[in-house]
Amino acid sequence: MPTRLDRTFWGERLSGAYGFQMMGSLRFLDLIDHNNRPRPELEQMAQDRERRRDIIGTRLMKSYGNALQGLDLERASLGELQEHFGVYHIEGETLRKALAFFIHAAEYCGIPLSPYITKGTRTVKRADATRKRPRPVKKPAIEPQYESFPEPPRPPSDLHPCIQGLLADLVQLGHRWTRETRERWVSTFISNIDYVYPTRDND
Repeated sequence: MPTRLDRTFWGERLSGAYGFQMMGSLRFLDLIDHNNRPRPELEQMAQDRERRRDIIGTRLMKSYGNALQGLDLERASLGELQEHFGVYHIEGETLRKALAFFIHAAEYCGIPLSPYITKGTRTVKRADATRKRPRPVKKPAIEPQYESFPEPPRPPSDLHPCIQGLLADLVQLGHRWTRETRERWVSTFISNIDYVYPTRDND
């Protein structure tokens, strides 16, 4: 375990946005501090495989404490869990991913969940897979004409490379992105901002 988890460490193991998502998860679970240095619990997880589930379970329940307050996980429905996650002010694809992360982590740690939550998650996942199945599109005889837009300015070169890359993607997407793409881009951008410009002393 290095004294600091930075891109020189996880860059060889994780590519693209996955590294930033991992760092965001570790920070949310308070397993690293604002300087990306591992907490004692993370050191223990690295050294003692048998304690991993217990440590993650404890951090999970503490980090999601606000959302789980007053909720009986062994009897609650998926809809109730979604409503409680409203404290994070997320919706759509971002909410679905947040719920999936919590549910899979809880199952890994052995935290009891009601069958309404686990069954509902599998149903939503199957429905999403069905909706995303590609359909053949008949090519029109005449190509439609789209309004041309001027080339937008490129992001400043003095920004951190990961921020530059995301802003460059934003320029390329322009007016053509979907709601799902926008939510995924915003979620990744926030994770990168948290990683590159961490807050200190609760400021």
